[in-house]
Amino acid sequence: MGRLSPGRQSRVATGDLEQPIAMGNERRWSWAALVGASVVWLAGLPTWGLSVVFAPLTLLLSVAAWRRSHHDAVFWIGLALNLLLVLGLLGLVVSLLTGEASIGWE
Repeated sequence: MGRLSPGRQSRVATGDLEQPIAMGNERRWSWAALVGASVVWLAGLPTWGLSVVFAPLTLLLSVAAWRRSHHDAVFWIGLALNLLLVLGLLGLVVSLLTGEASIGWE
């Protein structure tokens, strides 16, 4: 019936036809976006949320993942975390521009 051989790109033999199976080559970008967003979220704890200034960097990883990977659960979770980081950055920028908040000791 079906046989799965080890390796980066495996082939599944079903009868006379062989079809390649991608073993995570495209998912690297999704994982990079997810890990990047997780690191920035965890760095937000000791920095009181100022790590959101790194949100554009992790959003670039999500853009690369959008173009180069499958849109599976890993991708969507990473994208959601990155969009929440960008929303936090947008809130910080708006509050700084309106004078509602400041960075530093008063």
